[in-house]
Amino acid sequence: MRGSPEAVIAAIDEYGRTTKFLMNIGSHKGDIVTEVITTCRPEIVVEIGGYVGYSAILFGNVVRRVGGKRYISIEENPSFAAVSTKLIELAGLDDIVTVVVGPSDTMLRHLYETKAVRTIDLLFLDHLKPLYTRDLRHCENFGMIRPGTTLVADDVIQPGNPQYLAYVRATPLEKKARMKSGILNGEEIGGDPTLIYESRMIHTFHMSGVPVGWY
Repeated sequence: MRGSPEAVIAAIDEYGRTTKFLMNIGSHKGDIVTEVITTCRPEIVVEIGGYVGYSAILFGNVVRRVGGKRYISIEENPSFAAVSTKLIELAGLDDIVTVVVGPSDTMLRHLYETKAVRTIDLLFLDHLKPLYTRDLRHCENFGMIRPGTTLVADDVIQPGNPQYLAYVRATPLEKKARMKSGILNGEEIGGDPTLIYESRMIHTFHMSGVPVGWY
């Protein structure tokens, strides 16, 4: 098993089936993201919501295979992050995958201020749904999002994320109006309203059979 990402993924899947349910991305949705990575061939990937490392191992392996340089997994829970780090080492991916422990907004600022990440080629959002838009705006503020950056956001249909969908679908004029409204109300919204996202909804199913969606 040591040095084999595929064997580690298989062991995690087996544990989830036979011992304790794990909220991993699973093979079906994993195949979808794997195809995206294979197509866009990102050098730098940032994942927010690492959990126990399943997605970091699955996707980090693909990133390395297509010639990528770094896969950064942000996880707020120290216990999950510790498990993730050990499994990534077991899979032999610690040369390309790094686990960063702490709140997502704090860790994004840390990556920016330390210049650990200048731009993101693929941003994978799979954490607390109300934070998707906030953290995307942080990335925009820090200049990490550029023309050509790919966003992958999990579960935007079920349980749903209307705030995020409204933001990525909005025009620059609509975003500027919302930012102005926020400033007038004493709120600091932030973000880069000039960015335009080309969006594609991918319909799929949770392992329970409930329809979910990627965006």
